[in-house]
Amino acid sequence: MLKKKLLASGLVLLLGTGTLFSASSVFAESVEDLENRQNEIQEERTEIQSDLSEAEEELAEVLNEMEDLNEQIERVEEAIADNQELIAETKEEIDAAEEEVAELEENIEELVEEIEARNELLKERASAYQKNGTSIDYLEVILGSQDFGDFLERVMSLSQIAKADADFLERHHELKTELAEKQESVEGKLAELQEMMTELKGMEHHLLDQQNQNDELIKELEKKERQTEQLMQQLIERDGELAGLEADIREEIEQERERIRQERELERQRELEREREEEEQRQAEEAAAAEAAQAAASSNSNSGSDSSSSSSSQSQSSSESSNSSNSSSNSNSGTSSESATTKTSSSSTSSGSSSSSSGSGSDKINTVINAGNRYIGNSVYVFGGGRTDYDVRNGRFDCSGFTRWAFSQAGISLGASTDQQKNQGRRVSFSEAKPGDLVFFNTYKTDGHVGIYLGGNKFIGSQSSTGVAVADMSSGYWAETFNGRVMRIIE
Repeated sequence: MLKKKLLASGLVLLLGTGTLFSASSVFAESVEDLENRQNEIQEERTEIQSDLSEAEEELAEVLNEMEDLNEQIERVEEAIADNQELIAETKEEIDAAEEEVAELEENIEELVEEIEARNELLKERASAYQKNGTSIDYLEVILGSQDFGDFLERVMSLSQIAKADADFLERHHELKTELAEKQESVEGKLAELQEMMTELKGMEHHLLDQQNQNDELIKELEKKERQTEQLMQQLIERDGELAGLEADIREEIEQERERIRQERELERQRELEREREEEEQRQAEEAAAAEAAQAAASSNSNSGSDSSSSSSSQSQSSSESSNSSNSSSNSNSGTSSESATTKTSSSSTSSGSSSSSSGSGSDKINTVINAGNRYIGNSVYVFGGGRTDYDVRNGRFDCSGFTRWAFSQAGISLGASTDQQKNQGRRVSFSEAKPGDLVFFNTYKTDGHVGIYLGGNKFIGSQSSTGVAVADMSSGYWAETFNGRVMRIIE
């Protein structure tokens, strides 16, 4: 629009030629219009430059966010790799436990077969006793001996039979005891295996959450990249438009200045031509007057001729003096003056204030509930995390690892797992819950997740999808999984 206005003003200049006075008037108006339009362009450029500065700031913020997202993705990917390694180890332990269970089951089958065989022998022995009577009269056997040698032989036989029966019964009892022990061992292994499977399921659930989180972060990063590219393209286009507009304006200004210069030069030449013509006319008139004077005085004496010549000389001297005065007047014009400006500066001061709280219990509670703030948005969930210096430095926690670390900042020791922490402190009802209490949730298992209550139905903890974050337990997933267990660690 501004370019069209400038072209239109140039057309007016081309069509506005005529008399010297009218041309000068048109040029004066065109220059004024051009200067006004130049001011408008400068104002528009100032606005564009301001927009460009804002866009550059936004671009810098986007780049910073992209850098933060890349760091977060690296943390999540590292956590996923650690969790996958732990899952692989757990699967190996499960495979070993299954092999041990299979071996125990084979041993149990062998014991059952041997016990059943011994049961059959006992049945046969009992049946033989029943055929010979309900019991053996050892006294009759001994007294019925024919001689002393027969007596000794019978006593030894009875002793061997009794010992064999006792050994048989003892072995039978041992087999039953061994069977019971192996069955108990199998049941323990199966229970342990079930617990490991539950843990594995929980780890796989956390891994899925982390993978979803990683996918969302990647999508967000790609979106930021697209927005950055679009913003950069818009900046390039706007900069190109601005550069083109500036070039057009400069060209129009140069053309206008050239036209003005040419017209001024033409006017100056015309003025010189007029002066030359006036001078020639004046000189012609003076010459004619001189000739007339000479003709009138031809009959006079030489003194009259000298007087006429002196008068002509004085007239020429007066003319030269007048020209010299005009030149001096022109050389003394065009003075300039300067004005001085002063600069002022201002300074501002800032002050900060700090406050401290007293009371041992409240201090510890404040320490516990605020310890994790620096990890919000700057951490990642790692199964078994938070138990080494490396994990703490890099914000790698699981739920119980985070609560254990947070309480340790107040000098309080907690167990390493939710199963240990759920039995520490004093249990209170949720209506009595206060900041610093532990709250438990039934996630992949009973009391599978733990956090630190903040009050107002909110808690802080390390969640699988967010890392350390504040969550709302008044609705949604955490309201559904909260099991009512509240443990007070700090009274």
